[in-house]
Amino acid sequence: MPLNNVPEEHEPGFDLSAFAQLLEPHEFEAMKDEIRQLVREGAQGDELDRYADSKGWPQDAARQAVMELVLEGELQGTPGGVEPTEDEMFVPLAKRAQDAPFTQSFEYYTMGVAEAVRGGKTSVEEIKQHILDRSGMEIDEAKVDSAIEQHRAMGGEIGQQITGATKIAEDFVSWFERFLGEKNLPFVSWDIPGEDGTPHMIDSDVVIEAIKGASSNEQAQIKDMIVKLDFGNADINDYFKHLAKALVLGYGLAF
Repeated sequence: MPLNNVPEEHEPGFDLSAFAQLLEPHEFEAMKDEIRQLVREGAQGDELDRYADSKGWPQDAARQAVMELVLEGELQGTPGGVEPTEDEMFVPLAKRAQDAPFTQSFEYYTMGVAEAVRGGKTSVEEIKQHILDRSGMEIDEAKVDSAIEQHRAMGGEIGQQITGATKIAEDFVSWFERFLGEKNLPFVSWDIPGEDGTPHMIDSDVVIEAIKGASSNEQAQIKDMIVKLDFGNADINDYFKHLAKALVLGYGLAF
């Protein structure tokens, strides 16, 4: 995958934070600095790939660096990849708010969180108010919460400065029921083959009830994955199908 193509959808098991661990922290930050400068100089696609290969950078670590630069507001996604943001930092939310579809994207909120924190607004409530003030329109608080939690999961400079709890931090069942109510996911059923090939019919309601009754460790893993998938606008029912397979095969929900 070209380094400047940020994945739109994360597969189950996709762990963003693991990529940075392929390099020492100082090496990873140095790589980010070089990628930032290359993009500012106009490098795209194959040029970035060739440069990464010439430096011996792991492709996954380099892709993680690009994603962090987007989340931190220093680069912005484009149809062809990424480009520097205005003022080498951030395209003002007020300007981007003129593009209605963009205001519904997670990029809009992750960039808004980064701008707020860089401006000294580090509490959850201050961040939400900042995005509301800058956009001049109603905001999707669930997406802001997801954007904040994503910054925290990345472990970068932005996420480390944020204080306060989001609604995502409440007890799992309350959070899960609120999430399902907001998403209004359609009922889905699947024919899942067992180990002997015999099909087993299982539906999304069964999976949802199994999740509610899962162990705290399994719930923590499921919540982390749902937040990441929702952040990428992925279909949550596809993840539930993945869990349905685990239930049919007896692997448990941490599969």
